[in-house]
Amino acid sequence: MSGPLHVYYGPEIQLYYFGQGHPFNQRRVGLAVELMQACGLFEANGSTLRPIRMASVADAQLFHSRRYLERIERASRDGEGYLDQGDTPAFVGCLEAALWGVGSTLGALDAVMTEQCHAFSPGGGHHHAHPEAASGFCILNDCAVALAAARDRYGLTRALYVDIDVHHGDGVLYGFYANEYLLDIDLHQYGGMFYPGTGRADEIGEDAGAGLKLNVPLQAGAADDSALLAWTEIAEPAIRAFRPELIVMQCGADANTDDPLAMLEWSNGAYFEIARSIHALAHEVCDGRLLLLGGGGYNPANVCVAWAAIGLTVGEVEPPDELPETWRRRFEETYGQPAPRTLREPKTSNARILADTQRQVETLRRLSPLLGGGST
Repeated sequence: MSGPLHVYYGPEIQLYYFGQGHPFNQRRVGLAVELMQACGLFEANGSTLRPIRMASVADAQLFHSRRYLERIERASRDGEGYLDQGDTPAFVGCLEAALWGVGSTLGALDAVMTEQCHAFSPGGGHHHAHPEAASGFCILNDCAVALAAARDRYGLTRALYVDIDVHHGDGVLYGFYANEYLLDIDLHQYGGMFYPGTGRADEIGEDAGAGLKLNVPLQAGAADDSALLAWTEIAEPAIRAFRPELIVMQCGADANTDDPLAMLEWSNGAYFEIARSIHALAHEVCDGRLLLLGGGGYNPANVCVAWAAIGLTVGEVEPPDELPETWRRRFEETYGQPAPRTLREPKTSNARILADTQRQVETLRRLSPLLGGGST
């Protein structure tokens, strides 16, 4: 199941900056790429680190409305106020900064569609933005733009979007909610006032898309056992039944233990196992067409080790037992905190939460024809 992994990243990703003190900071992306490099990813199997381009407004219009883009253009000139209800501040050049992220993802998509390769756009994964609204630190939804581009520019009729970010990928879900083109599988924390408050198990799509939107809501405290139960019982069989022509996976790293904005308890082992599975499935069902995206993650150490685990797994590079000392010093100089020492962590479990996850799995089995339930 070999094939190179091309990582699309450039310093332009750092332009997406909401200011000192804002939790979303793209320094973590650069350090994650440096860790992949330090672990030998770009020395094996033809994998490369590639520069990025800025997308055009026309590219963004594959998903976003012209009216919305004109509003962002004005905010990008003035750099004042908020683009949503208070999470996503405007800044001078914010449109151009967001277009760099979209361009990174579209470049990675083009590689997947035209070369025998996989691709990773760690500066992408902005899954909350809607066609006419910013949301949750996301100005433009590069995930949805790439999915629309795969359909409109490459003629695909079946695509898969998988989202393992701790926050529900509402912008993608509702953007394709009634569309039979997209199977959407989303594992996320749900309950109480947790953002964005969407993604119940019974949100399965409507009209032609009914049964193709599979949300697995996880309670606070859900650990590896819940994540991997949902993956093996929902994601794997649904993907095999749907047989997409392309897989796009948003790899948010905020489900990991100790993320300051979330309450799940995944270890890095969950990311290794999910990456192994999605890589194998890509080769099984869609000739290896696998596009990986970044996403959330507010503990920078977790982000670096999770994305390195995913990148090394898909790039078929054995991770070192200990992370390179040069990279560890770079991390500590950047963040002023101890660097992680290894990608390997003991698995986590929570039997009480696992029982609830099993109930959510059973609900989805009843509702979705892909899993043997629902109407056919």
